[in-house]
Amino acid sequence: ELARINAALEKKDAEYNAYKEGLNYNPNNIDLLILMASFYEDTSNYISAVEYYKKSLQSADIEETGWIEFKLSQLTK
Repeated sequence: ELARINAALEKKDAEYNAYKEGLNYNPNNIDLLILMASFYEDTSNYISAVEYYKKSLQSADIEETGWIEFKLSQLTK
């Protein structure tokens, strides 16, 4: 059981590091911003999720804006 938990944590660390590294090279990449926001949402870090969803709005086109605003409304109730 402990090994499975450790493996899951290592996978989350690798996921976080990949998104963070990508954002270091391309800080306005809408896909990476949304992935990071979703990562934080999935790990119950709602404050950071809101922050990244808000950042993604700055790079979003019309089609993405509605979905991002919906996610923000869910997290800021």
